Amino acid sequence: MVENTLGELLPEFFEKISLIKTLKPQTLLIEQPIFRFALEEFFDDVDIFNNLFVYDFDVKQSKKAALMTGQLKLEEDSSNLAIVLKDILANKDKSRLFFNMLSYVLPFVEDVRVDPVADKYLILRLREAYSKVYLPTAFISDGTLNAISLIIALYFDETPLLLIEEPEKHIYPYLISAFIEMFKEISENKQIIITTHESEMIKYADSENILLISRDNDGFSTICRPFEKEEYLYTQDLLGISNAN
Repeated sequence: MVENTLGELLPEFFEKISLIKTLKPQTLLIEQPIFRFALEEFFDDVDIFNNLFVYDFDVKQSKKAALMTGQLKLEEDSSNLAIVLKDILANKDKSRLFFNMLSYVLPFVEDVRVDPVADKYLILRLREAYSKVYLPTAFISDGTLNAISLIIALYFDETPLLLIEEPEKHIYPYLISAFIEMFKEISENKQIIITTHESEMIKYADSENILLISRDNDGFSTICRPFEKEEYLYTQDLLGISNAN
């Protein structure tokens, strides 16, 4: 059961006024010392921050040529997509998995490769079933690049806890159900948290896995599981997925 505030979840903890005084101005709550202390109450001695990675893909960055010296783990904004993909394609098993997942969501993609540019950069190129020409990233759709980034984040990132900001960005609506199934598959082995404003994402997700974040009358953020409360029907109407007449 998710309560509205951390104060309701840990009333005794928040009676320690000295911790409240550690709050720093102009700093995210997740970066505050008090937030870390609160999480330790839930996860014992597990350092959740060393087991968490946040993705917020930016196709403008994905379309740029990447320096060959970049890291092999996908960056938060997917700016090193070409580097990571080159490493995946160089491994037979990883390459087979990548193309299997790619054909599942984008069956029109025939091939993907990574080519060097000016001996210091890498660029992703893609060939569709309708043509023999390999298109450079500048001519690849935003949705296709985001789909590739999602596949890499889900199947090739070994971080046990992933947070993905609005994974539906630029994704074709008819593909969302396929990605939801992929999220469910991967979540059997790791924790996946996604944020969304898209009703199609809610439509295909299991209701018990949906958390609704809203503001109360005082402007504070509250969290609830809509399907356990009256807010569920309201949420369905709000997101445009209600089947009611």
